[in-house]
Amino acid sequence: MFFSILKPTLSDSCAARLGRLSVPGRNAVSTPNFIALTSRGAIPHLTPDVLQRHVQPPGAYLALEDFVEKSHKTTPPILQIPSSSSSNISPLHAFTSLPSPTLMILSPRRAAAVKPPQGNLKSGMSIFTSTGFQSLTSPAYVSSISKIRPDIVIPLADLTYSNHSPVAKRQARMAERTEDWLEEFLSEFPTHASLAKGRTKIFAPVLPIDHPMQWEYLNRLSDADGFLPQVSGLALNDVDILPEIHTSYPDLTPLPVLSVAAAGAPTPHHLLRQVSLGVDLLTVPFLNAVSDSGVGMTFVFPPPSTKSDPSAAIVMTQSQPEETPGKTTGSQQDDAAFPDPITGLLPLGTNLWSPTHRLSPLPILLSCACYTCKNHSRAYLHHLLNAREMLAWVLLQIHNHHVLTTFFSSIRDVLSSSTAAAWEEACKDFARGYEAEFPIGTGERPRARGYHFKSQGGDKPINKKQWDYELKAGPDGEAPMEENTAVVDDQRGNGGETMLVDRTVSETPVVPDPNMDARDLDERGVGFAESMATAEKKAGAG
Repeated sequence: MFFSILKPTLSDSCAARLGRLSVPGRNAVSTPNFIALTSRGAIPHLTPDVLQRHVQPPGAYLALEDFVEKSHKTTPPILQIPSSSSSNISPLHAFTSLPSPTLMILSPRRAAAVKPPQGNLKSGMSIFTSTGFQSLTSPAYVSSISKIRPDIVIPLADLTYSNHSPVAKRQARMAERTEDWLEEFLSEFPTHASLAKGRTKIFAPVLPIDHPMQWEYLNRLSDADGFLPQVSGLALNDVDILPEIHTSYPDLTPLPVLSVAAAGAPTPHHLLRQVSLGVDLLTVPFLNAVSDSGVGMTFVFPPPSTKSDPSAAIVMTQSQPEETPGKTTGSQQDDAAFPDPITGLLPLGTNLWSPTHRLSPLPILLSCACYTCKNHSRAYLHHLLNAREMLAWVLLQIHNHHVLTTFFSSIRDVLSSSTAAAWEEACKDFARGYEAEFPIGTGERPRARGYHFKSQGGDKPINKKQWDYELKAGPDGEAPMEENTAVVDDQRGNGGETMLVDRTVSETPVVPDPNMDARDLDERGVGFAESMATAEKKAGAG
């Protein structure tokens, strides 16, 4: 693997940089860029042929816990995949059927992981397998890596998976264990013939704790007589420590930086901040969540230089003519080009569940060149969502991936041709021009599939019976109102009509409830997708 910095940090106050990550047999990745999150080896809603034709993500982030079982009596299928005759197709590519040019990054756990009930043991890290929790040791992890051969691997780290900062004593133990595990990992790595060739690279984990609590670990990480010769990059669980790393450990600065913070980037505003701090590869947790909620992204970078005057937008909204089938009326205008009449801000996305799109012939975003926008209208997507067709979420994922790809491509264009002051001003314009959060999807999630959650024995079905749903549905096929819904006023282009917000559909089932640990899941006998819906339903009822 070779990482070259094409344009160094713009200034002392802005660490954003341009780079290029090259791995033999894979497409070179221009940085900054994003890595697609997978669940059980699949990018939600996208089959391998769709990925190859319409999406082509620069890389995929996979978790070993998605493929192994609690019992050690049987070998998981992923570890039984024979090596391909082609050196470019690893067993991991063959098992997941992801396109061979895709960069594969393997971690012990998901980017958003379920908190283990007993925490991690001294000997290893607790992972949530398909049949319960088990402890994963560094030798066992290296053995699995040698068989599936990812391009980049992240070693074990003693993480708490909690929203609360651990106490000082726990932080010190986290740093000590992570250092010991990494030392064991690096000593075990060359003993496997398939790894001794050096094709699989190591991104050392950096903990989400204060710098003084892990300075010894970082010192050893940056020491030429320590871990540095065997480490090819950094995997940050908290990007806020990056400025201190650049200042205190110059030997780590040339390494590529991957952000794996589970809740570090809920919006594109946070992505821009991470780029400004010097992150090269970013995981984007909100991508799957936005698609699942029925929202199409509409943001661009830099933001439109000429915007409609907010007062003019208010006049335009108030003087909308009646909708006529086949005609593009005022209510069918591209809402990505006009600011909100109240806030004056552009939307980050458009809710395709909204009835305002029922007759709209427009694409999700007029300037978008993705397959979805070139071939399908908002009215068609609105129909698919209300019909609960899987194609709706496939088309949304294609579009949203394309928007994010264009977003990062534009970021690189601005960095390549701008000074630090121009970059910072472009980021400020984006913050001033766009709303802080994505709009709420007002319909239901797609039907849960196997890759969405971890099931256990005796689970009750979480998908609604279609015949029962249709009996309760409204006259236009709209979602039936249930006790866990709330009525809100949609102030954007809805003619003053009220809309229903389902409390259980605002997030993707791939992400667990941060306030829930594995003991809660075991007691309820459900996976974390079901537990999230149940918890939010109770919160709404209370």
